[in-house]
Amino acid sequence: MDTRARTDECVVLRGRDFGDADRILVLLFREHGKLSCIAKGVRRPKSRLKASTQLFSYSRVTFSAGRGSLGVVTQGEAVDSLPALRDDLTSIACASYVGELLDAVLPEGKKQENIFILAVTTLTLLAGAEDPFLILKYFELRLLAELGYRPELERCVGCGRGVDAARFYIDPPRGGLLCRACNGGDRRTAEISAGAVMTLERLLRWDLRRIFNLRISPDARREIDNALAAYLEYHLGSPAARARANLSLYWQP
Repeated sequence: MDTRARTDECVVLRGRDFGDADRILVLLFREHGKLSCIAKGVRRPKSRLKASTQLFSYSRVTFSAGRGSLGVVTQGEAVDSLPALRDDLTSIACASYVGELLDAVLPEGKKQENIFILAVTTLTLLAGAEDPFLILKYFELRLLAELGYRPELERCVGCGRGVDAARFYIDPPRGGLLCRACNGGDRRTAEISAGAVMTLERLLRWDLRRIFNLRISPDARREIDNALAAYLEYHLGSPAARARANLSLYWQP
């Protein structure tokens, strides 16, 4: 059993109480990927681990291998505890969605630094957001791209036509958009306007500081959300569907 101590940055994706005073945590590390760890005694009032192991915190912790598959967190300090994410049901629901989806789709122990940075960025932005919609859509798109499922948004995947028509359709099995002719009247595909497609393209390509200048109509929001729901559920399966269903109990886009 490898008991060497390691120190790494992490975000606390999920947690559950264990025994009288412990908590089992799902942590996403910069260098070590997603790992499940136990924080012993953390629920005691004077625990020195409390601040660094709060749900959604961005922290730096020291951990070592424990019995079975669980690591053991031995020391920690909060880089940013992001308390605003635990202030109200909407913030908790949105941050929980990020944590649940990442926990469901990431393998244990595989370094994925870009996804770690995406998680920290998303949670930090959510902590100061009045409207989380664009932040969550940014997260979903960038996560799909990092996992190898980046949608083709510049042209029809059937005939190659550019995004110059009024309406398109999201076709997850073929990896992107279909024009009306290539869709052939298939009612199972999610319809999306050219304007909503352009918004998705900007979320993928623009610097984060620019996306908050985007202004989108209620209809476009609905189209974007439906399109991404279809794409997420096709490529990431039932875990994505469950995470979105849990989110919808407390927040609607």
